[in-house]
Amino acid sequence: MAHDATPYIRQAVVARLKSAAVNDVPLPAGAIYPAKAPPDAPYEKLQFGQPVTTPFLAGCLDGITTTFALHSYAETTGEGEATAGGERRAGDLAAWAARVLGGDDECGLALDLQATSDCPFPATAHFEWTGTQVFGDGLGTDAFHGIATFSVTVSS
Repeated sequence: MAHDATPYIRQAVVARLKSAAVNDVPLPAGAIYPAKAPPDAPYEKLQFGQPVTTPFLAGCLDGITTTFALHSYAETTGEGEATAGGERRAGDLAAWAARVLGGDDECGLALDLQATSDCPFPATAHFEWTGTQVFGDGLGTDAFHGIATFSVTVSS
């Protein structure tokens, strides 16, 4: 029987992004949230979306497939030559998340969920970046929302 590793995937993803933010510095680690950001959070942030998980059984292999989205938010800031475009920034944050989770690697990222979360059973998560979209957020003409989508296969 497959184990539902959904909460451990979220923990592992958020931990990996926060760890990479320390080294890569696209935004502060404190602006990366597991689900809902607090009401006083800055607009520029990354949030883990609501996952959808399906179990599978293939021969002797038990596992799950989970899809989720990472949401990036950014606004246009500055004036004149110092203007930083919100659409570009939201796209850059989504692209950074895709790279951190293995989007630039042909095989994607493999994470041991016991080592990267409090997963109580042995499980390895294999990530595949499946796409990105950026659009106006509706909060104003200078607010943008990026969505980077992923598929994760977990075998245990």
